[in-house]
Amino acid sequence: MLEGLAARYKLVLLSNTNAIHFEMIRENYALLRHFHERILSTRAHAMKPRREIFQAALDRCGCPPEQCFYTDDIAAYVEAARRLGIDAVQF
Repeated sequence: MLEGLAARYKLVLLSNTNAIHFEMIRENYALLRHFHERILSTRAHAMKPRREIFQAALDRCGCPPEQCFYTDDIAAYVEAARRLGIDAVQF
């Protein structure tokens, strides 16, 4: 599924994690190769649901919020994305 999406859309991973933990994830989960960009809270100096981490993702993508889609299992994170004008759905 991710491979098909990555062929048609720019996929961006937005993660509240530290560099050490993310390195372990990257080494063990090949699905991350499908993401064109990775926005990590430690590098963005902000964690979800803060506006700054979502803004870092928008800046890296180079597209306006209304052209983006975000999904998360945490309702507060989805609501934060919506406040920025991003189409967002909780799964």
